[in-house]
Order: sequence, then structure tokens, then C-alpha cells
Amino acid sequence: MVCRMIFLNRHQDQSKKPGFTLVEVAAALVILSMLISSALVVMSRITAGMIDLQSETQAFSIARQNLEKLLSATTVSDMTEYGVVETNPDMDWEIVVEPFYEPISNRMWIRGLSSASYTDSSGERKTIELTCWLTGLTAQQIRQILEQQKRQEEFMEQYSESEEGRQLAKQRALTRAYLEQNDLDVAAYDEFIERLERRRLDYIAENGFDEGYYEFLEELSQEESDFLYRLGVDYDDYTTFYDQYKDVESPDEIDTSEKPKEDVKTPDDTPDDPDSKTDPEKDTPTDNNSDNSISPELRINLKEKLGLTDEQIDKMFGQ
Repeated sequence: MVCRMIFLNRHQDQSKKPGFTLVEVAAALVILSMLISSALVVMSRITAGMIDLQSETQAFSIARQNLEKLLSATTVSDMTEYGVVETNPDMDWEIVVEPFYEPISNRMWIRGLSSASYTDSSGERKTIELTCWLTGLTAQQIRQILEQQKRQEEFMEQYSESEEGRQLAKQRALTRAYLEQNDLDVAAYDEFIERLERRRLDYIAENGFDEGYYEFLEELSQEESDFLYRLGVDYDDYTTFYDQYKDVESPDEIDTSEKPKEDVKTPDDTPDDPDSKTDPEKDTPTDNNSDNSISPELRINLKEKLGLTDEQIDKMFGQ
């Protein structure tokens, strides 16, 4: 009887194998998941850093190549050239040759600026810029440059006082306010607008207001629309923003810390009071209702300056 009990106890002891409890398994899985997630974060940052480094190296190489071409030229003149890298559409380059005053030697020089811009992994716009002093200017060349700058300043002053100039300035001020409100890159937009204005002045100085001037303005307008799209502008949201603040006298009145409230009015909203209709001719249906409240000149300017379509313009003005 005793021997049988000993045999049974030995049999029970051999059947019990060591193992992990459910709590231990859960804790191990949690620790393992934390280690894997940390490793993935580190790998992602390393990959993003390598991509940014590659983009920076490519931008520096493009800027250096363009500057070397500029230095190898036999003659230089005041100019602005730009383009997009074929192998990387998100990267663009620019070459600027301009005069500048150097206060130490009290002389004017011609300098070349070669830059290349790209968007890094965090969405910020980065620019690599190389500068080189090309040559000094004679007294006659300085007089010519000063006269040209004076003519450009006079033109810009006259243009800013015109209706088209005021509309363009207001539109760009509203665009800046929209970018600030949505935490987009305002500095990049200002630099882009400065390049556009320089190119427009160069075109006027070379060709005047010829037949291709308005086609050139359409090209600049399309480039501005494409640039704003790359910055992250939502044109439907921008239309709502413009519709709310289009009547403000100064962009400083716009609160950029808050999102604009959507207009609850619809195009079908009409006053029920018949006495409020002061002009019966305005209530007569026509084939093109938008032309009754929007002048053709304003419609053309909105298309050229903002890149808007007829549908967006009608929505903007409540047609």
C-alpha cells in the first residue's frame, strides 16, 4: 500500500511541467510592443534624415552648377531665371543677377544669387542659396541702373494707385492673412511674390505692354495658384475666407487666430418682402446672372490673380 502511494506521487510530480502565467505573457507582450514601436520610430527618423540630407545635397549641387554657369558667362546683365528640377518636381531653382551697394568700399557691384528650394520631411520649405560678386560697375552703368530703378519705382507707384493694383494688393494681403490663420509658410509666399514682381518688371522693361503682356500675367497667375496649392491651400476654404473678409478696409482687421465662420446664406436666399426689391430689372431672369453683379473686368482679374473658376467666382459673390 505504501509503495503504491509513492508511485502515484511520483507520477503526479512528473506530469507538472514549468510554464508562464497569463500575467507574465501579457507583460512580455507589452514590453515587446514598446521595444518594436521605439525601434520603428528611430528607423523612421533615420530614414527621414537620410531623405532630407539627400535633398539638401541635391539642392546644393544644383545651386552650385547654376552659379558655375553664371561665372563662366562672358557677359552678365540684370536678370531673373527660374525652373523646376526634372528629376525632382518638388525642387525648384532660381538665378538672380542684380546690382547692390557695398558700403565699405562705397561702390556698386553686380552679384549673382543661385538658389534651390525643396520641401523637407516635416513639410517646411528649405532654400540653399549661393552668392558671388561678379564685377564692379562704372559710373555710367550706375547711372543707367539708377534711372531704370527710378522708372520701375514710378511705375510701381502708379500701378499701386490704379484699381487693378489695389485689387491685387488686397488679394495678396488676404492671402497672407489666410496663410497665417492656417499656419502655412508666409515667408515662402512673400519670397515667391517678390520673384514674380521682379519678373513682371523685367518683362515690362524689355517688352513694354505688348500683346503678350496679359498672357504673361496669366502665366504668373497660374504659377501663383500652383505655388499656393503646393503650400497646402484649400481653395474651397479660401473662397469662404475671402467671402467673409473681402469687404474689410485693412487686413489688420482680420483675426488670424480664429477660423472664419461659414456663411449660412445660400444663393437661393432672397428677401420675402416685395418692398425690398428696389430695382425690378435686377429680378428679371437672364441667361447669365453673374454678369449682372460682377463686371467682366473684375471676373477676368479674379481668374488671373486668384486662378478661380467661374463656379468659384459665382459662389464667392453669392450668385
